[in-house]
Amino acid sequence: MRKKRKSLFRQKKVEPEIARYDVKNNHIVTIDYTMVDDEGNFLDTTEGNGPLSYLQGSSQIPQTMQTALEGQVPGGHVTGRIAAINAYGDYDPSRIQMLERPLFAVDDLSEGMQYELITEEGLRVVTILNVEGNVIKVDLNHPLAGRNISFDVTVISVHPATSEELEQNQIH
Repeated sequence: MRKKRKSLFRQKKVEPEIARYDVKNNHIVTIDYTMVDDEGNFLDTTEGNGPLSYLQGSSQIPQTMQTALEGQVPGGHVTGRIAAINAYGDYDPSRIQMLERPLFAVDDLSEGMQYELITEEGLRVVTILNVEGNVIKVDLNHPLAGRNISFDVTVISVHPATSEELEQNQIH
């Protein structure tokens, strides 16, 4: 009777292990989220728009939300509340200013419209409050300034940022 020998050429198939990262600084995190204010008014969501990716440790999303997500893995779910001062700041009436029409690249400006302008603080969304001839009254406060925010977030994916993404503080 002959002994069965193991083949030298046939090896057991090994499935590659999928790296599973947790949320920590210098990682790209992709999330689905919904935000509401204290009265339950809907503020923002990724639903219907696709998930949001950001660099953990940057200022791309509020720090309170980043802290809540720290250590989560894909599939993780967190809820929390951010005080206005820690989200988009308190509402500051002194940030209402009068600007000249040539600062805007469009002619059709109307009350309530939001417009992106380059300010001393960088690119900002301003809200048009009033249009009178060549003078535009704008609110430079963030649209969510002065509002407490409750959030519901699910982590979709996490992976280390590339050196290029870290240098530019931007996701590629």
